[in-house]
Amino acid sequence: MTRPHQMQPVALEEEGSGFPNGARSDRPDAGPAAEGGNGSGWRRAARRGWPIAATVVVALALGGAQLVLDARERGRLNQLRSVPGVLAAVDPSTLRELWSSESPGVATGANVGGDLVRGVASPDGSQLVELLDGGSGGALWSAPVAPPDPNLAEAIVTVGPWFGPRCQPVPDRDLVWCTVEDEYPVLDSDTAWSEHGRTRTVVLDTATGAVVSDHEIASAGAAAVLGDALLIATTAADGAASVHAWDLRSDQPSWQSALPKSEEGAASGGTSDLEPGALQTTEAVWITAQGDTIVVHGHRDVWALSEDGQVLRTFPFGDRQAYVQLLRGQLWSKLDYSAASTAMLSLLRADGSWTQPVAEQPVSLAIDDGSAADLCFLSGRARLRAVDCESGAERWDEASSESTSGLLLDGTLYSATRTQVTAMNASTGELRWRSVRDATLSLSSEQVFTDGESLFVLEYAPAADGDSGAAQGTTDLVALSMADGSESWRIPLTESSTYSSLSISELGGRLAISTTDEWGDSHITRVYGSP
Repeated sequence: MTRPHQMQPVALEEEGSGFPNGARSDRPDAGPAAEGGNGSGWRRAARRGWPIAATVVVALALGGAQLVLDARERGRLNQLRSVPGVLAAVDPSTLRELWSSESPGVATGANVGGDLVRGVASPDGSQLVELLDGGSGGALWSAPVAPPDPNLAEAIVTVGPWFGPRCQPVPDRDLVWCTVEDEYPVLDSDTAWSEHGRTRTVVLDTATGAVVSDHEIASAGAAAVLGDALLIATTAADGAASVHAWDLRSDQPSWQSALPKSEEGAASGGTSDLEPGALQTTEAVWITAQGDTIVVHGHRDVWALSEDGQVLRTFPFGDRQAYVQLLRGQLWSKLDYSAASTAMLSLLRADGSWTQPVAEQPVSLAIDDGSAADLCFLSGRARLRAVDCESGAERWDEASSESTSGLLLDGTLYSATRTQVTAMNASTGELRWRSVRDATLSLSSEQVFTDGESLFVLEYAPAADGDSGAAQGTTDLVALSMADGSESWRIPLTESSTYSSLSISELGGRLAISTTDEWGDSHITRVYGSP
């Protein structure tokens, strides 16, 4: 039995492989492992193949690394764009006006699941709530909430357009709640707006527009929503305040809480000091939901309540005009408007005392991704401060513009004024960059928006000399790099016009710009995005 030849390694070569004339030997001992074989041609071929193989390996490694980086960046952007208020990717090559809508007077709108809900007072004095599709502007439904009112109609003609119902979404619920003012008396003056006779809170289903519940609010009362509860705060003539909670989807009461007066509030009485014989009126009360906490502002006291109506804290303020706010759901702040031309801010210490008041205000975070979660931000006196949200202790203090709004993303605090946009390390206060803007061209003031890749501001672009087609100039959307603040691009959105107010908001990832003309006769909403 013939023993088979031992298997040999083979290198596949073209001409110049090391074998004479490019020929390959069929001899079993021609390979390097054959005893006595030279193998030099095979080794030369292998050496020439190593750089090619190495290049391929490096290219594959770099390509794979780039794919990983791209995937990580996509994941980062997707995560950022899930933060409320962040726009979808803005592509200047495809961005255009998707739709616009004009309504009489000052219509107030809110984002409900990417669609626009707004209240309108019609010329005949009727009032309605409508839901517009965020992508097309088409009406999804329209719900009447007050019948025609000849007194309101006369007031609209005589004095001017009227505010319609003011609506807000119920967080994490398929509901919207609206404050409706109706039953107007006969207008007795052509110089003043008429006072409404009744205030109601109407809850509607966002899918159909059907009215789910309807509650009347007592004079000088106020309403808010927390979870599944409609909260109505009222106050009596003696200053005694209370909160009633109702199930949003029914007329069933959930709980009631009487709010105790502080010693200071009880000593000062329930109403303001009045001249002898003057008519005593019920003092107004105001209620808000701040995170999971209910805050009620009375005339002499402010109360903090739990979700089930338990009184957590009472803040006595006496005659001071003060507003209490829970910063980032953790730190109590007090803005006192009574003593100076500017508001004075104090923070609540752990021992229940307030810090010395200073001329500054909390920075309102229009977008907050939860980074630097232990810090609260304050602005004033040309300074920006960060304090510990639990203790109120100062963490850093830096010179800055006095912007009272900002965006917090990826540990960076972005803020804007009419003259500059800045980016600061939220944890240390270190300035990352500053972009100086022309104050005479700025339209968005302290408002700045982002899609996670760029920051956006609005600026007025004057018409070029001799350009009769754009006599009023244009309103431009300006994109700034989030890395260094440099201008990346700008595109005109619309011809500029005169208006009394302008606001910018996010609507289902799209950019919504609302303006009211200088006389308050017309309200226009324009929505921009990529088809």
